[in-house]
Amino acid sequence: MGAVVAFEMARLLKEQGEEVEQLVFIEPSPAAYAQGTRLEDEATLNGLFAANLARMSDPEVGPAQLQRLRRVFIGCMRALYQHTLRPLPLTLTMLRGQEAQVGDPDVPDRGWAALAAHVERVEVPGDHYSALRAPQVETLARTLGRVLESPPWRLQAAGQKAG
Repeated sequence: MGAVVAFEMARLLKEQGEEVEQLVFIEPSPAAYAQGTRLEDEATLNGLFAANLARMSDPEVGPAQLQRLRRVFIGCMRALYQHTLRPLPLTLTMLRGQEAQVGDPDVPDRGWAALAAHVERVEVPGDHYSALRAPQVETLARTLGRVLESPPWRLQAAGQKAG
């Protein structure tokens, strides 16, 4: 969801004449999730929520908080699936978790290359959830710092994986 929001924010900025120097995704969902369709099947939504909840770091979630989390999650998923992405002529950098099992493994850029001028892929330890927790978050922070200090072409020259 965050990648779609960031991508659309970049689009709005560019449409207003602003320069977008860098767009960096941290362990993004596949672009295909934003497909312009309605996601109403409760079983699918509940399954997605359960899978997401199982990866959360706080197992001590009470019933009231669980209901709020479910409501927010399902609202976000419905919004994500209903949205349709359009191509944007910019380079984006994807910090992709080495242990991530998201989307089609034969599409390492998770479909974002079809929407951007170029995708630089930099691998970090972890997956969508663990990359943001210790100890992986320290590596993620260092990698993000290097990315923000370097233009995308320098990442490729430094031997990082490009997608």
